[in-house]
Amino acid sequence: MDIERKLNMAYNATDIEWTYEVPGKSLMAFVKELHVSNEDARFDLLENGITVRVVDASHVFMQTITIGEGEPTGQSYGMELRRLKEALTGHTKMNSKETSMVTLSIDTRENILRMNLQNGTLFEWRGLDLETLTPPTLPEIEMPGVIEVPSDKLALGVMSQRRIGDLANLVIRQGELEMSVIGSASRVEVIIPGVSVHPNGYKPNVKSTFSLTYLIPILKEWKNAGTVELSCGENFPLKAKKTNEIGGVKLESNFFLAPRIENDY
Repeated sequence: MDIERKLNMAYNATDIEWTYEVPGKSLMAFVKELHVSNEDARFDLLENGITVRVVDASHVFMQTITIGEGEPTGQSYGMELRRLKEALTGHTKMNSKETSMVTLSIDTRENILRMNLQNGTLFEWRGLDLETLTPPTLPEIEMPGVIEVPSDKLALGVMSQRRIGDLANLVIRQGELEMSVIGSASRVEVIIPGVSVHPNGYKPNVKSTFSLTYLIPILKEWKNAGTVELSCGENFPLKAKKTNEIGGVKLESNFFLAPRIENDY
């Protein structure tokens, strides 16, 4: 059977169990965030959205992200993120007045994802083995310091330090966040003023050290989120979360990054 006929049959199939129509740029933002630390992901399907929990291969960076909303359907699908990202590239329109829509349909009985770009192009993929994609459980930890930071300033702050070294020192003070990196013969310091203390509480001079290898790519994707909530403490993981809208669709994201402790690795 030729590929065109197979795609036509797939498009006209009546045994689709889950369908989700979403702006292409919203879906691309979702995929790019996930692709920062993982090649594959388990999509847990919602009534009108997708939620994902992933951990990187070194178990240093854990992330959860939800696009859309609704109750869980109890269905899941394993996706190779590179394929989805490549299929969306060049299709999404970033002008908010002109948004390319995408329809995702998953037949979980056959483990098939079909993506209709609504321009005559239909992609079809067989899903990955879900037994190899066990989602992590993100810990519930009460952090010593919790602040809210403008996402653009936070992204610029970490990116300005990447040529000096890999380890970023974060210090939370009243009304400001200090970030610094010390290299072999140089040092850079960034002060972000005007940060607000979260209602959950505040402890002065909370500090910790984290790898920029993980911070830079994820915060680059978050730079237009508006506000990021940061929580950390000495020898605690860094917890960050944000909620924003892209193309009128909500993206809710969280990540945990393990601290770098002297001589730990």
